[in-house]
Order: sequence, then C-alpha cells, then structure tokens
Amino acid sequence: MPDGPNDMTSEDNEILRMPPGLHTEAKMWANARRWQTIWPQVIAHAWAEPDFKAHLLQDARAAICAKFGYELSPELKLTIEDASTGTYNPHGAPGKDRWEYLPKMELKLYIPPAPPVEHRAVAITHYSETGRTYPMTSG
Repeated sequence: MPDGPNDMTSEDNEILRMPPGLHTEAKMWANARRWQTIWPQVIAHAWAEPDFKAHLLQDARAAICAKFGYELSPELKLTIEDASTGTYNPHGAPGKDRWEYLPKMELKLYIPPAPPVEHRAVAITHYSETGRTYPMTSG
C-alpha cells in the first residue's frame, strides 16, 4: 500500500472501491506483497546506515515504520538479528544462491488452543479476521 495519498496506484484505488470485507483481505495481500520489496530495502539501509541498523536491532517494528511507513501486524513479534555466518560470492553460478553459509530464516507461528468442537468452524474464521493468518501484514 502507498505511504501517502500521492502514492496511490490504480491497484490501490481498486482495493479502496471494494466492499469492506474484501477491502480488508485485499489490503492484507497488498501489504504482504509490499513486504517482499521492503525487506531487501531494510537490509540495504542496514548495511549503509549504522544508526538505522542499531534502531532495527533494538526495535524492528519502530525502525521499519519510521523508515518505510510500513506497519507490521500488532499480532507479530518481529526480532531481527545479525547473521552469525554468511558470505557473499559474486562469482557464483548464475541462477544459484550466491550467499554461502547464510543461516535459514526462522518464522515461529502458534496454533491456538482448540475451542469446543461446536465453536471450531466459526472460531477459525474469526482467527483469519484477526490478521494472524498474514503475519507480515497489518490487519
């Protein structure tokens, strides 16, 4: 989603014209897609700006919001750390991962306690409405 009214795309305008229920889900998907472009920018800025990197390591949510205007879901606890290993190989084979020994990303999700059987069908739809289904977006 755009950072301000002047950044609206035709896709953003289309989302705003949707009925409220669809609008919310479309916004979540748009935010998830936006995260794919923000995360590499976060890394690039952390490499170039020591103050931003320090803020990011201390309070990732606040640093990302301040720098990019991107608000993470309040249901997400995001921790960012320096990688303990990893080497960039600019001469690696095309189409192959040129990062060697970089640790795998970790995402921890929780399965909530099961409600009584008679409430489960509705409870799972309410779970989806919270935004927890889309951990990298704001609900």
